[in-house]
Amino acid sequence: MNRITAIPRLFLGFCFFGYFIGFSFTGDSGTPALAVEPCAVLTQLAETTAKDGEVPGIIILFERGDASYLIAEGTTMRDGGEPLTGKETLRLGSITKTYMAALTLELSREGVINLDSPISELLPSSVLARLPANLDPNVRQLLGHQSGIPDYYSRRFYLKDWDRTAPLTPDVALHSIRGVKRTMNPGTRFDYSNTNYQVLALILEQATGKTIDALIEERLLKRFGLTETYYSVASPPGDVIHGYGSPIDTWESTFALRENSGPDGGMFASADDAAKWIRTLFASDGALREIGDQMIADTAPESTRKRQGLGVEIFQSRSGDKVFGHTGSLDGYMSGAFYVPKTDTTIVIHMSRSDDQAFSALLSGTFTLAIAKDLE
Repeated sequence: MNRITAIPRLFLGFCFFGYFIGFSFTGDSGTPALAVEPCAVLTQLAETTAKDGEVPGIIILFERGDASYLIAEGTTMRDGGEPLTGKETLRLGSITKTYMAALTLELSREGVINLDSPISELLPSSVLARLPANLDPNVRQLLGHQSGIPDYYSRRFYLKDWDRTAPLTPDVALHSIRGVKRTMNPGTRFDYSNTNYQVLALILEQATGKTIDALIEERLLKRFGLTETYYSVASPPGDVIHGYGSPIDTWESTFALRENSGPDGGMFASADDAAKWIRTLFASDGALREIGDQMIADTAPESTRKRQGLGVEIFQSRSGDKVFGHTGSLDGYMSGAFYVPKTDTTIVIHMSRSDDQAFSALLSGTFTLAIAKDLE
């Protein structure tokens, strides 16, 4: 597929994985001022990333105002498969944390949970005994990755603890951190740990008497009409994209794995539904805008131009423009869902290969366009 033959490299930003940096072309306000046709730029970006990174499939959804651009590059499988349409169900990975954070913050507003309560007051001793000794973070510190609880992703997890065709659960996560020391004292600094959200799920279930599945379905999916969104299920409708790449083999087929499960990474959604969800949290007219504001108000630095909020990543360009949302990385799948308030732009990206460099190029180029003021 070679719909666009040439797009100036001027339109592509540059980034290291995890944050985008700088722009060489700005308007008076410091925001990139481009007069470009989004579909052409996005198509070229997808085609270039797919070719240079050997990525079998890429989907980009770009929405601004009444305009929507959907780019689908490649096929559902590396060798053969059907052409992508952009309407497939995507494995969102850690974008799941935005759903979990919103759920937690809403329950806190209802008085069901106190964000500043230590987990020792919220969990049974049988769970606490499986955490590092004398470690007692609060709920807020779990949400913001400042708890000191180690991440269960490790060499031992991959080689010994995880049945790769079985779902990830709090029991699996807690078993995988056995004997591992705390990473810090709670509240000291940011340190990303997926285990935080596995523990958080146990707290929400304990406090409400309902499963996480039921809470997400009742409070989020049905309520906001997210009919193409699913939580922690095997093979939901539209889940047809085969992913490739793992720490074991850069071209391993990962479609059969159940990594996209559990409260730290178990959401599936169409690009349309993922965009709708991110707007629900961060757009000026979003139904959960107050929750979104709370998520981005309580932050800790992660890198030069990136901060971590409560279940949200906050990127900032050199010109000061901010982007709110989250990335998601699973073996074979990399995704992102973000909102740019300054230009009222929502973006969803997805690629079917684990390749940090290729994903960085895709994320950076999309961010650059999303921040640009003038689009044709």
